[in-house]
Amino acid sequence: MPPRRTYGTKRPTSSAATAAIFGRSPPPAPLTSPPSHPASSTRDPLGELSSNLGALLLEETPVSSQPELEPEPEPESEPELLPLLRTLNISPQSWGSVLSSADTTLEKIAEASYAEVYRATNASGTSILKVMQVKVSTDPASDDTPSACAVEGLVSELSIMNVLTEVPGFVLYKEAHLIRGTPLLQIKQAWDSWVETSGKPSLFPDPESFGPTSTFLVIELGDAGKELDQVPMEHIEQVWDVLLGVIIALARAEESHEFEHRDLHESNICVLQTGPLNPFAATRPARKFGFSGLETTIIDYGLSRAKIPKPPKSPNDSNTSKSFDPSNFTIAFNDLETQDLFTSQGTTPDEKMQFDNYRRMRTFLATGSRLMSAAYVDGDSSMHGHSWSEFIPYTNVLWIRYLLFYLEHDLKKHGDKKALEEFKSDTKDFKSKLNPRTTPWNGAFVNARQVLEFCVKAGWVTERQLSQE
Repeated sequence: MPPRRTYGTKRPTSSAATAAIFGRSPPPAPLTSPPSHPASSTRDPLGELSSNLGALLLEETPVSSQPELEPEPEPESEPELLPLLRTLNISPQSWGSVLSSADTTLEKIAEASYAEVYRATNASGTSILKVMQVKVSTDPASDDTPSACAVEGLVSELSIMNVLTEVPGFVLYKEAHLIRGTPLLQIKQAWDSWVETSGKPSLFPDPESFGPTSTFLVIELGDAGKELDQVPMEHIEQVWDVLLGVIIALARAEESHEFEHRDLHESNICVLQTGPLNPFAATRPARKFGFSGLETTIIDYGLSRAKIPKPPKSPNDSNTSKSFDPSNFTIAFNDLETQDLFTSQGTTPDEKMQFDNYRRMRTFLATGSRLMSAAYVDGDSSMHGHSWSEFIPYTNVLWIRYLLFYLEHDLKKHGDKKALEEFKSDTKDFKSKLNPRTTPWNGAFVNARQVLEFCVKAGWVTERQLSQE
């Protein structure tokens, strides 16, 4: 019988250096201003994602008591899987190694572009399972499945997830599994229930359609609550905590790992009620953060970019003393040129702004212009020598602007009209600095760090709160 799965335990990954600066204990050091670079300055690409991923040694689930698997293909027959096998440091496993406990309940809770999301619960705790089909040569049907993922993008997301689990405000990464075979009945039942309750067809194949060579990456994450679009913003305290919580997390990850999310819409932010709502006093205090009882978590790094430390060459070696040497890092990123992002059009105001953001990111990367050039809307393929591996933190500013837009609209639908007007008044100057038509010379933000510094100066969040985060 397979070993019982234990949910709710974090995989130990924190390094002493990360814990000292950005970890949960001791408190992080104060943020300092980075050097500014004019938008027109020449950028140096920071390199491609390295195939040497030995730093990501994830825990292996014991397989001695698991059911017999079909003979595993030799690596030569599936060379595309080698980067994942090295990353996970395991061989393909059975579904029973993940869902092994008889008392485990499974609920499908969401669908993303390339992943189905399930909540697994048993007596030991709860985990979120992100399930993604992998394109492999031994399963020709996977090439024709729109929701199946290429290995390169999965390796990038795993490597980013592994380092950001140390940064407060990012989803807790527990472990990952490479699974082969037809999904268990539990998954089929959860899939059917989701289709029935959602009232819409699934974007993903019926689990029964998969066969013995179907291959999946299953990532086990901490339960961060509900996606933002499932939680109505009824109180102004909620709006401020979501906005400021995301800004704080983004600024920290941007500083520690040159992180850009590049897809931070409402489905990639989770909120969890961890305390009571403490309404603002009638006098509207300057401090805005920490009154709603909501905890905010950033998820899904499928389009993201980050700088990843290479593993030490020996136990006595350390990259700390060489922290500014580019050779000690790899760049994890997804080439957005392979995505259908830049010609998509939305139907709602939120969707239109979301898809415009992809075009604005591309325009800024290729030209340094904050304005969305019509040439890029019409599909100009020229990148002028630039690559998505480059660090362009202005993309974080674009997504903070999107989040402000979304929260304002959601508060208008569900909240108090007076609170909305006060929020607009409080954020008038802030919104101006987020506007793409405002230039850096007139005070426009160039990265998430500057956004956070503005929030601290305005008194919306205190330095003491940052030190306790």
